[in-house]
Amino acid sequence: MPLWLLGAGRFFKSIPLAAWIAGAMAVVVLALVWQINRLDSRNDALELDVSTYKARAAAAELRESVLKQAEIQRQMDTATRTEETEKTNDALDRIAQQVADKKPVAANAAALTVACSRLRRQGDTASAAYRAKCG
Repeated sequence: MPLWLLGAGRFFKSIPLAAWIAGAMAVVVLALVWQINRLDSRNDALELDVSTYKARAAAAELRESVLKQAEIQRQMDTATRTEETEKTNDALDRIAQQVADKKPVAANAAALTVACSRLRRQGDTASAAYRAKCG
């Protein structure tokens, strides 16, 4: 057995029992302080996680609310657009009907003369329209 080990054994035997108990208690207290510090750090991390999840939940609720409002607005816009399209189509149909009901009239005598000469060149002098307009 090495000499230094024998010296260490004698040294440890020379320490009184009260010192051993005090040392053991110090180790236990240090372990408890370390565990409490570790748990406190873990508690802080969990509180941060909770606040993060609360913020995310609030943001998700706000996003959901905004999306619902946007969907309602889209539906209203679609209904308005459909109504305006129907009004426009009705107006165009009325205009088309009015144009179809009226006979085309030359704006002035010069335009009537040009139209009659075109019909003569095409050889459409036998039609009733030609006789009514051009004589």
